[in-house]
Amino acid sequence: MAARRQGRYRVAGMEIDPRHRSCVLDGTEVPLRAQEFDLLEYLVRNPHRAIPEAELKAGILPEDASGSIPLEEYLERLGKLLETASGGEKLLIAGEDGTQTLEAEVIFQPEIWADTAEAPVEEVAPGYAPYLSIDDDAEVVEGRRQLTAQERAGLRRMAGVVAAVLVVGAGVWAAWSWIHRPQPTGVKVVLSQVLDQVLDQGLDQTGSNQSGPMEAALNAAVRLELEQSPFVSVATARQVSAALSGGKASVQMGDLTDRLARRACHVRGDDLYVSGALRRVGHNLVLTLEARACGTDQQRARSAGIASDEAGVVNVLPQVVGDLRRQLGESRASVRRSSQPLSRPGEPIVKALKDYAEAQRQAAAGQTNAAIVTMQKSLEVDRHFALAQMALSELYADARQPELAAASLRQAWDARNSLLPNLAMQVQTEYAERVSEDLNAALQEAKAWGAIYRLDARPQKAQARIEQQLGEPVKSLEPAWRALELDDEDAGVYALLAQGQLQAGRLNEAEGTVRLATTHGLQDERLHWIAFEIGVEQNDEKAMQAERAWAAAAPAHMAQIRLLDARREFALGEVRDAEADAQAAAELWRSQGMVGEADRHLAALAWTEARLGLTATAAATMKDLPEMVDSAPMALAWAQGGELEKATTEMQQGLAAHPAGTLWQQVWAPEISASIALAEDKPEVAVEALRKSIGYESCSPDIWLLRARAYLAEKQPELAEVEFRKLLSHPDLDPLSVDTSLAQLGLARALAAQGREAEAATEFLMLQRSTWQSADKDLPSLHAAQDELAKLSAAARTAAQAATVPGMAATQANAPLRLPKPTSQR
Repeated sequence: MAARRQGRYRVAGMEIDPRHRSCVLDGTEVPLRAQEFDLLEYLVRNPHRAIPEAELKAGILPEDASGSIPLEEYLERLGKLLETASGGEKLLIAGEDGTQTLEAEVIFQPEIWADTAEAPVEEVAPGYAPYLSIDDDAEVVEGRRQLTAQERAGLRRMAGVVAAVLVVGAGVWAAWSWIHRPQPTGVKVVLSQVLDQVLDQGLDQTGSNQSGPMEAALNAAVRLELEQSPFVSVATARQVSAALSGGKASVQMGDLTDRLARRACHVRGDDLYVSGALRRVGHNLVLTLEARACGTDQQRARSAGIASDEAGVVNVLPQVVGDLRRQLGESRASVRRSSQPLSRPGEPIVKALKDYAEAQRQAAAGQTNAAIVTMQKSLEVDRHFALAQMALSELYADARQPELAAASLRQAWDARNSLLPNLAMQVQTEYAERVSEDLNAALQEAKAWGAIYRLDARPQKAQARIEQQLGEPVKSLEPAWRALELDDEDAGVYALLAQGQLQAGRLNEAEGTVRLATTHGLQDERLHWIAFEIGVEQNDEKAMQAERAWAAAAPAHMAQIRLLDARREFALGEVRDAEADAQAAAELWRSQGMVGEADRHLAALAWTEARLGLTATAAATMKDLPEMVDSAPMALAWAQGGELEKATTEMQQGLAAHPAGTLWQQVWAPEISASIALAEDKPEVAVEALRKSIGYESCSPDIWLLRARAYLAEKQPELAEVEFRKLLSHPDLDPLSVDTSLAQLGLARALAAQGREAEAATEFLMLQRSTWQSADKDLPSLHAAQDELAKLSAAARTAAQAATVPGMAATQANAPLRLPKPTSQR
């Protein structure tokens, strides 16, 4: 007899248990004859299938010598039973051709899982397996005529031919079925609270009621187990809050009752909500999970596990959740590939999980520092808890402590083999991005992650973020749109999309994205930075002032706004105001304990000062800074200021510290080498050094600027002009960069060197009348531009005067606003 799935079937309020041959309705067992039960079991194993009468008779009611009750009488009795159970609805339908069809939703509840037991025996493919054997009985076999040897040999040959044909046919059919198989897209669920009913029953497993409920740990564990699935998308606490309260209030997942979960599920348009309970049965703990349809509240899946203690509950959870996933439609291969236990045997997982869950609660409440302390406790309990290391890295990043974030991420990466599959892929992506800094490898990891976890917005966000770091804003838009489709309640996704649109020169789309996020009540500081940059590009002082007013209440926010103001003023040549704003931003960061942040931005300030010819000011700025290891802006500032030995040392430290770092190896080190070579009057060496940066110019437009300066020094103004124009054709890559002003100055010089004096004079005048119209009068670069303009012929200057109009900078301030979701990106 074929092996069958062990468990119970639920249909129309009845529970059929084939193993114990019982049928229970409303808590009362229904008396059934043996053949009636066989027929009922056959029907529930084959719902929605028209079963021929001959099949029922052959498989369920074999003839016997004494005769039997007619099949029609059995069917009539079961039909009435099913109709009573369903409240009057006729479920057993007779076809005109004599077939019988059970038109009812049948739920299979597998045998309960135990933390010390293997999985129950199951069929390769769920479905019908006859309960009774139809083997020939002994009397029939005994009465058969014995075949001769020749007849048996002939039958064997025939059987071989038939078997070969069947094998080939089966192979063709299997291949066709595989190619044309339905492709499930997955299910979206809201996770309700998993209730801990053990405390309500009196005592914990020690009999002393000391440990209390473990609801938070259970909810965290169930969520983590479900999120392993590429097939199941679990709504986040933020998404549930938005569904229940329009994003204006926070709903803690521990407070999410089944009613609220179903409501959130309905509002979001998800498929199911999952709930569960932990209760005591005798000396054991029983965990039950079930999934119900959001609209009808019908049970779609149910699974249970039994354990002797809390640790056992966590250990049995992978089997319980894995079985639930299979019942929801996920393939066995997918469940097998993406199932990893939360802990290894012997690890103190329960206490660690409780601390982990509490830290996550604190982080959701905005208590980042408290969450860091609690997450560290989780690691003190279980130092192998890689999940906590990963979460700790994210908390340090939120607290703007990049060194500690990288250290925790490194430890999580070392233990990646013990992480859940989805988190292991996340660690591999973020390790490549933030620790080894190999952005090309990180991009490939993110794509592989996204190819498997298609319902998860995080790999799409990672792709978009990395593309932007690689200077590919246009390529970042597609994954950013996909992330927004998967999670339209994440303010960070809107900021990522708006940043890509801004860098791609789609100013109005970026503005529309920011407004859309604001309309949804979403808050992210990066949206305000982008709004400020949009105000700068549109020359909209009112918009910029609105962002300054928003930031006034928070020193860290105000520091960022002052920094953006400083960069804007540097680009306009207003150096004194820029330096004052930059220093004020540094002081604000220091007042918040963010000393490293302040020092990094002051190093960038020194680099900008040096590029504008303020070498003495840049040296003074760097003198007040502590020694900074592998700081690219510091090295570039030293090179611009003529401190070549210091620049070389800084570059060598950076290369040694980042052997696989894309930006260090392909961008910053070549830039530093080229700057040193130009300072040594070796332009050909500078050009050669920058060959390594070919293809990476959009990561740092300064590459175009340095290459153009080298060509000018080599007396190749035509090539210099090409490089200057490349930079000027990409002003949106960094709208606040001083590079655009310097490229305009360089272009004028390249044109003058070619003898194209009228064009050169036009560029000089545009720089003075537009970009540097309000520049400090003693700015060295401005003086140089004025002197070089004066050396041009009077005719060229006159022609340029006629061709230029003061204040002719282009603006998009009055362009019509276009909201996001362009057809090309959807």
